[in-house]
Amino acid sequence: LADLAVLTVDDNSLVRHIVRTCLKSLGVRMYEAVNGLQALDLLRERQDEISLVITDFCMPGMTGDQLCFSIRHELGLKDLPVIFLSGVEQEQTIINMFRSGATDYVHKPFFREELAARLEVHLRRQLLTRELHQRIEELKSYNKLKDKFLAVCSHDLRSPLTGIIGLVGLMQQDKQLCPHMREDLKHIENSGNYLLGLVSNILDLGRAQAEGDRIKLSAQNLSTLIYACVQTHGFTAAPKHVALTCECPPELYVSGNENALRR
Repeated sequence: LADLAVLTVDDNSLVRHIVRTCLKSLGVRMYEAVNGLQALDLLRERQDEISLVITDFCMPGMTGDQLCFSIRHELGLKDLPVIFLSGVEQEQTIINMFRSGATDYVHKPFFREELAARLEVHLRRQLLTRELHQRIEELKSYNKLKDKFLAVCSHDLRSPLTGIIGLVGLMQQDKQLCPHMREDLKHIENSGNYLLGLVSNILDLGRAQAEGDRIKLSAQNLSTLIYACVQTHGFTAAPKHVALTCECPPELYVSGNENALRR
């Protein structure tokens, strides 16, 4: 809690001294104000430092609930804990405190140990909230990194793959090609189209994450996909003297995504 600071607003110097003692035991810094107007000025200057406000209800110039309302609506500090220290006992007045945006209420006179315990609970909650906001900002930066990666996939990978597939198509038009070379070119074309499909699938996954959509499924001939995969891996298996064979029914359909099944 050493990095946190608390603003105490009370026209009674003895109350401010007691609060200061409680905060000192927690290792927390304290700013002081004797009225609501002075407190608002301090908050405008140091709202990034102050993690909690302790205020009296009855003060000259601006009451505690008016101060709390200004903190919530004028300064826009919706998550800043505001704790009232007051001797008022009227139920409607206490209700008005919470309607103005109060987080907690401690009745005067109070035990120092009780106040210290309540302050520690709220300060630790603020510390966790601050860490959560930092984590959210980190996740946002990671999300931007993912978007840049997808942009690289979209341009820097698609362009050369499209060029390879186009060149293979031109080579296939050569009438002097033997059947064996024509078959090899066909496998290169299939592998290029498969890689291009993977790139497109990465982009689809990114869009699905951003939009909350599901990957679209359609009827796929599993036998054809398996045969194509066996043919592709056959070229890397052959130099190792490994033979790959495929035996499956010619018509075996499943509901799925072609690129996902190939992977």
